[in-house]
Amino acid sequence: MFVALSQQYRAFFERQGDLTQSILLEHAHIGSMETPLYELVQHVVNHGTYHRGNIMTMLQQLGHTFTSMDYIYYLHAKATNG
Repeated sequence: MFVALSQQYRAFFERQGDLTQSILLEHAHIGSMETPLYELVQHVVNHGTYHRGNIMTMLQQLGHTFTSMDYIYYLHAKATNG
């Protein structure tokens, strides 16, 4: 699933000519707004982090051991475990 999703993201970015171009969004709660495309990319990254934090909180409330979701820990594990 990760490979398929990453291919979709890659194809999306390859189709974009300029990530600073503004697009018009319609949001159910805040109405319409214009924003650069790169801001939406940042939103996708941040929103995923938000949901991972929610999942970790729920697991912790169920008595499971907390695992840090901080990116620096991932980088450290990657560097030490190859």
